[in-house]
Amino acid sequence: MQVLGIGPKHVMTGGVRDGRGQLQSNGIAKSRATNSWHDANAPFARCRRVVACDFAIHDDPERGSFISRYLPTVCNGADSIRQFIPEIHYVPRIIEYDDVLSRMLAQRMRCQYFNSGAFGFDPDVTMHFAGWIGADDPTIRPAALERAQKIPPPIEPNLARMATSAWQEFLPGIPAWIMPKSSWAYELDFGSKAWLPGALNLAGIDSRLLEGRTNAPAIEFSPEEAGLLTPLLQTLLQNLFGSDFALAFPGRPVTCTVHHHKQLWWMSSEAEFIAKIERMGNRDISIQLDKT
Repeated sequence: MQVLGIGPKHVMTGGVRDGRGQLQSNGIAKSRATNSWHDANAPFARCRRVVACDFAIHDDPERGSFISRYLPTVCNGADSIRQFIPEIHYVPRIIEYDDVLSRMLAQRMRCQYFNSGAFGFDPDVTMHFAGWIGADDPTIRPAALERAQKIPPPIEPNLARMATSAWQEFLPGIPAWIMPKSSWAYELDFGSKAWLPGALNLAGIDSRLLEGRTNAPAIEFSPEEAGLLTPLLQTLLQNLFGSDFALAFPGRPVTCTVHHHKQLWWMSSEAEFIAKIERMGNRDISIQLDKT
């Protein structure tokens, strides 16, 4: 098991602490008190330093990435051992670009721009689409506007929530990928430098792992990580300016453009999937209008 990164507050990946305040750990951690890293195989820290730590991010080849959180049990005496009990919370992981390409090709989707996260269906594939939009947008082509549904405000939270709901409801058990339709190097160095690193970090991804990458590896969210994807989508919809991102779902011929005009455009070779997207749009519009 490999430690991928460390959260805002940190904890050892495992171990016990004795009554003298020493911890033997099988991972690494960083103390808020000292702002220093500690060797996984060495005595860890005094009690007062360990208490400040919360979690570490691991990579398990069988289960994917996850957070382990450790909570001390009650200490009954100076010589007793305090055991740290893991609490598992899965977090997103990075899918290398070569793997993204091969999986998308298997779904008959090809990269539209070299090394990018923009994918489209092969020319001989019948493609169906539908859009969820916020404000009126004169740049939308008339043919596309006929397939667009106008979602009531608050636009960004509603779109983000609906996208996550569509994933969970219509694509159960399948991971969700998100990637720039340009490259991570462009987005993190130029296009979205001011706010994207923080948004990725909040979603459980160390943005430094993507800096300088001139292609578009995907960030994979498992179904258990829907609560991390929704705020990231909302932040993208609120802040994108001139750049777009893409959602994809490995194993299903479905993609969704997260457009910088605060829009979501779904594409699929499955007509029934797009019909479900349109029904969800109508349903959500009705619910939101009933609230007003």
